[in-house]
Order: sequence, then structure tokens, then C-alpha cells
Amino acid sequence: EFLSSGLEGEYRLRALRELARMYVSLKDRAGLDSVAARCRGPEERLSRGVATAFVAWHCRDEHLWDALAELREMRAAAGSASCSEAAKLLLAAIERKGWRCRGKAQVAVPLREVLGGLRDDELSSSVLAMAARALDRACVWWRDPAHKLPPTMVLRRPEAAALLEDLLSRTQDPIVASRFPWASASHVLFGTARDEQRAIELLLRMG
Repeated sequence: EFLSSGLEGEYRLRALRELARMYVSLKDRAGLDSVAARCRGPEERLSRGVATAFVAWHCRDEHLWDALAELREMRAAAGSASCSEAAKLLLAAIERKGWRCRGKAQVAVPLREVLGGLRDDELSSSVLAMAARALDRACVWWRDPAHKLPPTMVLRRPEAAALLEDLLSRTQDPIVASRFPWASASHVLFGTARDEQRAIELLLRMG
């Protein structure tokens, strides 16, 4: 009724966002598609509220590539706006799937892209915490069956450590040191002996 009453601007986007969220919570894909049909062109369809709802839908079903495609389009349309909420949804889905051994070979590429696309102002303590847990769950040890797969299909410990170190060095959040899952981070950062000294220096620098 609100959408039919002539809402415009931010109020219309907010109504679309709430309607999309409602249909996701109700597990109603037809309803979610009806919200997309109501959108006036790609500007509304790729607005953060509506696009994030579609990312949430794909993540719930662990369709990571569909969620990643949605996030790509969303980032391209967002300009200077943050897409951290959608990125967190996808990181959580990657963490769940990467925890299972067979899932490790399906999360390496999405995880690299999600983390690589995070901007400095999106690296809050909560985003970094999810990134650390996702890296810890998704990267492989030498004893994992996935270890024998090609490098592009899996995330090995040294690469995971480099990714996490880059994120920690770019964060602008002053409270990261007090709200960070250092246990997960330590598993990643201390994955190989040659990275040990660098990891110690990083941990000390972060408090």
C-alpha cells in the first residue's frame, strides 16, 4: 500500500528494502521476485536494501556464486556507498561452507574476491572478525584432502595470512584490537614458520 501511494526518494527505497527483507525471512522467493519487479530500473533494483536481500537469499542456500554476482553488481552501482552488510552475509556463508572439507574447494575464489573488494572504511571490527573466521575455516592445511588441488581452487595458509595481514594493516577502526578473534587470526597468521616473526610483529602492533 505504501509503494502504491506515491512514495518517492529515500522513503520508497526504504519501503522496498523492508518488503524484500520480509520476503527473505518468510522464505518466499516469489515475493522477493515481486519486489524486484516493482523496482524502477537498475538503480532501485541494485539499491543496497534490495540487493542485500538477494545476497541474503543466495547465502541462505549457499549459492555463493549467485551471491557473489549480486555483490559485484551492487558494488558497481553503489559508488561511494558501503556494501559491508552484503559482504558480511557472504563471508558468513563462506565460513559455513569452508568449515566442511568438501566445501574448501568451492570458497577460495569467492573469498579472495570478497576480501579484495573491501574498502578501507568497510573494515570495521565486525567485518574483520568475520574475515578472520572465514579465512581460518576455509584455508587448507597440508593434511587436508583438498591440499592436492590446484592453487586457484584452494586457499593455502601463507596466502590466507597475507590476506588477513593486508586487511588488518588497512583498517581505520580504532577498537579492532579489543574486539578481534585473535584465536582465529593466530591460526591463520602462524600457519607457516617463515611467517612467524611477521605475525608476532603484527600482533604486537595491533595491541
